Amino acid sequence: MAHSENNTLSSAFKTFFERETLTGPNFNEWYRSLRIVLRVADTFDYLYKSCPDQPADTATEAEKAAFRAEYKKHSDVACIMLGKMSPVLQRQFKNYPPQNMLAELRKMFEKPPAVEIYDLVDALHSCRQAPGKPVSEHVLEMKGLIDQLHTLGKPYENDMAVNLINMSLNMDFGDFVRNSNMHCVGKTVTELHALLINFEK
Repeated sequence: MAHSENNTLSSAFKTFFERETLTGPNFNEWYRSLRIVLRVADTFDYLYKSCPDQPADTATEAEKAAFRAEYKKHSDVACIMLGKMSPVLQRQFKNYPPQNMLAELRKMFEKPPAVEIYDLVDALHSCRQAPGKPVSEHVLEMKGLIDQLHTLGKPYENDMAVNLINMSLNMDFGDFVRNSNMHCVGKTVTELHALLINFEK
């Protein structure tokens, strides 16, 4: 069981560190990914908790040990956050505890929901498969945008999502799109993804 949990944690960290480097404008996406990783690591609360005060010299060994354990978790979360920032932001926030770091970043970069929704809708409807781009990568990119809109309370009906993806495909998939009424009716985005991968082979 422990081995399985470690694999899940490693996979979550790997995905986060491969995909999201905070530059500023991408704060909302970075913050969303960070929260997922910290939930898996069971350190989510440390984004919002104040760092504990160092115990007095007269504190018991148990109190000192409890402080060290808490401080380490705050430090671990801060390192995760700093590890996926641009060098400029790393220099600015290297001495901040997680709670303060997040508060400053939100003031600097967080988009209001209405702005984020507008940007996501614009990106989704502008998405086009570049020549030579694998169809799986393209569909997953669009699905990611659709999923983010769903999270923000703006879900796309399945048929609309499937139609948008079909309309975004490059000319290599012309035959697939022309026959889409035969094989795409009632399909989910996940099922469409599988059909397109098979067509591309």
